[in-house]
Order: sequence, then structure tokens, then C-alpha cells
Amino acid sequence: MILTGIILMLFNVAEFAFRLLPDVNLEVPINVMNTFFDILAGVMYFFPMRQISPIFGIIVVLQTWRVGVVIVRTIWSLMPGGG
Repeated sequence: MILTGIILMLFNVAEFAFRLLPDVNLEVPINVMNTFFDILAGVMYFFPMRQISPIFGIIVVLQTWRVGVVIVRTIWSLMPGGG
């Protein structure tokens, strides 16, 4: 209950500080977005995702496996008598 009050107080202070900031209006002209999507379409024409995505998936799985093995080995070495 006390912790909840402290957290709510911090949120109220943050909300007050955010209200003091000026409003920001971010507008992007449509021709900039069209140019970006045209460039992206050109890049994707030469970058075949259908053939690249399985290779990328295999790389992600292997890297995840390496991270998992390192975590298990670290935990094993931290255990008493584990090495």
C-alpha cells in the first residue's frame, strides 16, 4: 500500500512534467514517403527474401543455440562443485 502510493506519486510528478512540454507535431510530406517506398521496392527487387529468409532463420537458430549453451555452461560453473 505504501509502495503503491510512492509509485503513484512518481507517476503524477512525471505526468505533470510531461504536461509542461510543448506539443510536437510530426508531419512527413507524402512525397518523402513515396520516395522511401520506391527505394525500398527497388532494394527488395534485388534482395530475394524468399531465398534469404530460410538462411537467416538458420543463422538465428544457431546463434540462439550458442547463447543457450553459454548460459547453461555459466550457470553450471557457478554451481558449487560444478566446475
